[in-house]
Amino acid sequence: MTDISFHFNLPSRIGYAVGLIEPVIKQGLVVVVLGEQDVLQRLSAQLWEQSPASFTCHYLEGADQTVLRHSNIMLTSQLDRMAVLAPKADILVNLLTEVPTGFERFARVIELVSNDAQERAEARTRWKYYAQAGYAIDKMDHMTENFEN
Repeated sequence: MTDISFHFNLPSRIGYAVGLIEPVIKQGLVVVVLGEQDVLQRLSAQLWEQSPASFTCHYLEGADQTVLRHSNIMLTSQLDRMAVLAPKADILVNLLTEVPTGFERFARVIELVSNDAQERAEARTRWKYYAQAGYAIDKMDHMTENFEN
């Protein structure tokens, strides 16, 4: 069964995603980040600009597919398309407001939630969906508030 994790009360979901991705790919895992196109563009820019001496190789939806052969990170707004292009992905990082269709094919789903009230409300809906479907949920709170209420 897929492991579900919520990381919430984040000051910046994009900044947190950048920091999350680096250690994951060092483990040799394949990561798909699912989000709206504008969010993915900003994430891509930050992955390129991490430091002057490095960048994190990644595939951004719409790029030349040869990049897929050299990257363990895929940024997409269409999860079903990634199932064809990258069928062996390990981790899904969800930046969308809904539960992604097909999340079950991943070993792990990481939900990133800022401290924005609207995002928290949407995340509660996703949390309830996963819980009602029988998934155990890990939580990482970046403040001391109780997320389950």
